[in-house]
Amino acid sequence: MAAEPPLGTALDWRPARRPDRSPLEGRCVMLRALDAGADADALYAESHPPAADPGLWTYLPGGPYRDAREMRDALEQAEVSEDPLFFTLLLRPEGRPVGVASYLRITPEQGVIEIGHIWFGASLRQTRAATEAIYLLAAHAFDELGYRRLEWKCNSLNDASRRAAGRFGFHFEGVFRNHMVVKGRNRDTAWYAITDEEWPGVRAGFRAWLVPGNFDDEGAQRRKLSDLIGEARRAQAPGRADPLPDAEANKRLVRRFVEEVIAARDPDAVDELAAGEFAAAAKRWVSPFQSAFPDFRMEVVDLIAERDTVVGHFRCSGTHRAEWLGVPATGRRFEDVDEIYVFRVRDGRVVSAFGVEDNLTRLRQLGIEVGLRARPDRS
Repeated sequence: MAAEPPLGTALDWRPARRPDRSPLEGRCVMLRALDAGADADALYAESHPPAADPGLWTYLPGGPYRDAREMRDALEQAEVSEDPLFFTLLLRPEGRPVGVASYLRITPEQGVIEIGHIWFGASLRQTRAATEAIYLLAAHAFDELGYRRLEWKCNSLNDASRRAAGRFGFHFEGVFRNHMVVKGRNRDTAWYAITDEEWPGVRAGFRAWLVPGNFDDEGAQRRKLSDLIGEARRAQAPGRADPLPDAEANKRLVRRFVEEVIAARDPDAVDELAAGEFAAAAKRWVSPFQSAFPDFRMEVVDLIAERDTVVGHFRCSGTHRAEWLGVPATGRRFEDVDEIYVFRVRDGRVVSAFGVEDNLTRLRQLGIEVGLRARPDRS
């Protein structure tokens, strides 16, 4: 008799509710329905020079705008949209418009919803209010509307958005190649998500970070959000069954380390994903390496895991823009160089790694002579 095929977990499932335009209120920020007429002038001032860097619009589908009137025209279309469902972010207590966010790809029957089209104006960037806005959107989706999965997607080249996703507790799930065309350019899309099983730990981390006691008299944080979310997740883990075997969980951990620490250039993620001397070494190594190869990419070709060991096959590319290991920049690029690394995992963190790299191919492509002393070929 043939074995039964594996099936997903049976669910006592009721569809989630669609979000409406009801306001979401926090201590530092309020989200309310976008109002193009009332918001356009303030939002334009917050998102364009002299207050803001025009680079804010690089990875967004719209903008920058010639003037407030042109921005108002775009906001009028967004105002009546049901999906995406747009909100204006108001800084409290004055109630001044300082940014925009939305729910989109709203799928109540599957319990899936995304937050996106997010931009923070000059007054909101890197503030407690910005983080609280993300918390309010996530908490409303999970705790009040009943969604099972909250998604975050961005251009795979958008390092700031990818770092933000990791900081906010989203797990990286992969890159969809040739996914979209935005402003006439290809977009490979990085996918991140939080599930309802993960949300209690993420929520606890957000709440611990947002308490007034986590900030000093100057307003600086005492503890990082990523640390608090990581601690809450680990504290929750003994009481929550992991649907994947340990080997699969370790493969996910290594993939996250490669994608978030190396590819997404987020040294802060080291504390959540690595431990011990390996974590300290990674922090020392990551920033100088990424300065030398700012467009470095490390594609995961394959991961094989057994117990606490993960063996990874990676394919790497990058352009040599600054000195590395005593070799001055060549300006040349290496492509599709194979690397094999062996990672050791303990208690949900990477604790060691060693690898075999095809350095001969890399050096030849970079025009560096191979010998007792590396020397760039200037021909």
